[in-house]
Formats: sequence, structure tokens, C-alpha cells
Amino acid sequence: MARAVNLGLLERLPEAAWDRVGLHAERGEESIRKMVHMYAGHDRHHLLQIETIRTGLFPKAGKRAARPKKPAARRPAGKR
Repeated sequence: MARAVNLGLLERLPEAAWDRVGLHAERGEESIRKMVHMYAGHDRHHLLQIETIRTGLFPKAGKRAARPKKPAARRPAGKR
């Protein structure tokens, strides 16, 4: 959802705005163009991290769990 909203905003951005800069606390001045380029797949990086953690915690996830065995049929009392 956030990706779609951001894409909608960026599509409406005038060409001249792409080179406007902001100040990043660690990297200094960055243009909108540079930020978009850097973050263009960053969400996918986090999805891979989540998958790695999920697989590590639940290694059998995705594999079909064994079905429990049905209990043996019971004979009515007195008919053994």
C-alpha cells in the first residue's frame, strides 16, 4: 500500500523537483532523484529479511504438515 501511494506521489512530481535536495543526518545533501534510486527496492530487502527469520524460526513452514492419524474404530461394548 505504501509503495503504491509513494509511486502516485512521484508520478505527479514535476521534473525540476527531482533535483531538489534535503539534508540527511549521515549522508549530507541528497536529491529526491538519489533517494528514490536508493530506496527503489528497499522494501524487498526487508521482505527477504522477514523470510529468512521466518524460515529460521519455522523451518517446516511451507511444507505440508503430516496429517494426524485417525483413531482406530471402536467396537460397540459387548461385541468383542
